[in-house]
Amino acid sequence: MGILQCKWYYSGNLCELARQTLAVVRDRWPNCKVVIAVLLGSRTRPEIIPDGVQIMLLEDIASLVLKHRNRLPLALSLGLVENAN
Repeated sequence: MGILQCKWYYSGNLCELARQTLAVVRDRWPNCKVVIAVLLGSRTRPEIIPDGVQIMLLEDIASLVLKHRNRLPLALSLGLVENAN
């Protein structure tokens, strides 16, 4: 089970966001993995990330799109892969 918490913009404390998200889901899904994706906003990574939480900022998301570009239809639209047709 996983939870994806997406924020277009987040200027708050990412550690606090991680703790709040875990507090909401852990009682119901104790083994849940939480991924928090922040496109714009805080550039400071939290010093202590709670267990079971992964924080992804813009550069992390961009790296994953590039890494998996051959399996993502969006990558073709972005011009990251050549159209085989």
